[in-house]
Amino acid sequence: QTLTDMGEMMEVTIDPVRKHYDPNPRLHHHVVCKECGRIGDVFADYSSVLTLPGEVSREFTVTGNHVDFYGVCDKCRS
Repeated sequence: QTLTDMGEMMEVTIDPVRKHYDPNPRLHHHVVCKECGRIGDVFADYSSVLTLPGEVSREFTVTGNHVDFYGVCDKCRS
């Protein structure tokens, strides 16, 4: 938790039952295997394709986003 508070790690809440600490604090997204729970990093910028509905964007100024993808990893597919 101390490293998270210092900005050296990022706490990711993908699974509400367990905490996941990501050693890479750079802005990125995640892909999660629904079978084994493996988490992978996705370094792509989706800011140009993600938009909020008009009624929400009138109330909020967006300063960031986080996308989680879910699927089955190659090991679990085998």
